[in-house]
Amino acid sequence: LAMGMELGNHTHSHYDLTTLAEPILLDEINRTDEALFQIDGKPRHLLRAPYGKTNDFVKSISPVPLIDWTIDTLDWSGVSADAIYRAVYENRFSGAIVLMHDGYKNTVDALKRLLIDLKADGYQVVSVSQLAKAHGCTFRRGSSYIRARKQN
Repeated sequence: LAMGMELGNHTHSHYDLTTLAEPILLDEINRTDEALFQIDGKPRHLLRAPYGKTNDFVKSISPVPLIDWTIDTLDWSGVSADAIYRAVYENRFSGAIVLMHDGYKNTVDALKRLLIDLKADGYQVVSVSQLAKAHGCTFRRGSSYIRARKQN
């Protein structure tokens, strides 16, 4: 937060949300929002469903839009920094949402190169909310997004 990053909700227990009954699903979301509120003062946060698993029921119950991704680096699987770099760089476009995880050396190593090269190509790395704003995209409750683009 101090570095200007946006906090997002990824649920309390990392369950597959498509398998949960409404009260448990809401508890998973609300418990995490309450914890995040203590950090940033925001009552609600964009939600990324664990494993990217959503369905119409989850979308209808979630109090916020669900954010998925355009580019999955598969960094959690132990792929090399070069593979992570290529996954992003070769598939980049304005409005893309990239999935990466913290805590992996290969992710950090790939980012060291990516941030320089993306900037040189005229890209900015921004939060999901900033991305939506830059693209005139309004994320709506009840929907899931894999990129930011203006809705017609």
